[in-house]
Amino acid sequence: MPDSAHRTRPYPDLPRNLRSALSVLLVHPPGADAGIIISQLDRLNADVASLWPWSGPLPPADLAVVFTEAARREQTGDMLHAFDGAIVASVDPHEKGVIDSLLAVGVHALLVRPLRIDTIISQIAMAQAIHAQQSSLQRKQAHLEERLRMRRTIEKAVAIVTHRLELAPDQAYGHLRKFAMEKRQSLEAVARGIVDGE
Repeated sequence: MPDSAHRTRPYPDLPRNLRSALSVLLVHPPGADAGIIISQLDRLNADVASLWPWSGPLPPADLAVVFTEAARREQTGDMLHAFDGAIVASVDPHEKGVIDSLLAVGVHALLVRPLRIDTIISQIAMAQAIHAQQSSLQRKQAHLEERLRMRRTIEKAVAIVTHRLELAPDQAYGHLRKFAMEKRQSLEAVARGIVDGE
């Protein structure tokens, strides 16, 4: 079967994380490599917006496939820094320092030039999976940081109540809980009110 016919067929065993609609920004100069990438994105039924040339922050999308080269490395880094989606970079592996600079801006996967058609969809799936995992970890981290902040606020309030009412810390904590229940407020809200009033 000719290669071009193979590229137009739907992907036979689509990775699970690519089964829903995917919006993709293709920041790549026109040419053979861009055509290969687009043919594979078509197999995913992706909604593709081609942006070339492009500077400044990228618009929102699920994924960005970005052409990189040494002459545009700083501009590429600025463009990708604030992008909130999976990032796949098209790279020349022989460019000095390219991998380190791309890792520094949060690239999730690489397409090595010259492109191999059989790696594009797997790299996109990998980028989507890594981005999803990072997003999940960031949410968990934010939740843990919020819980730690709440705990510190409650500890400060307990210390204030301990000092003001001359109670033991466990008694002061019980006093705060009872007050919060009577006022139908969260313990943190009561603690925050005490700390802010100090």
